Amino acid sequence: KNKREVGDKGEEISGLEGALEEKETELEEKKKELGDKIAELGDRERELEERKREVEEKNEEISGLTGVLEEKERELEEKKRELAERETELEEKKVELGQRETELGEKKRELEGVREVLTEKETELEERKRELGEKEEKK
Repeated sequence: KNKREVGDKGEEISGLEGALEEKETELEEKKKELGDKIAELGDRERELEERKREVEEKNEEISGLTGVLEEKERELEEKKRELAERETELEEKKVELGQRETELGEKKRELEGVREVLTEKETELEERKRELGEKEEKK
């Protein structure tokens, strides 16, 4: 009876050892799968770090370009202000020229009046000379 019990126990132990080996094999496979997943996650983490670095570089580039753009906008505003000042100056000069033109027109009319008076005086002088010439001839 003891031999049978020992044999039964031996079979039971053999069965348990087989189950244990099977579980160890499964555990090794799971460890390998887990190792693969950890390696994959490491790869993904490196990819994400690379992308993060690229995004940071792009952000720096954008910041630089934004700074350049802001500077150009300031320059443009300054040029617009200068242009507005020049336009104002030109308008003032235009008004000034209009006034001078008016003054010159008035002086021109005055000179034409003086010219007419001179022409009349010249004509009178010519007439007197002629009259004097006639009087001289009569004498």
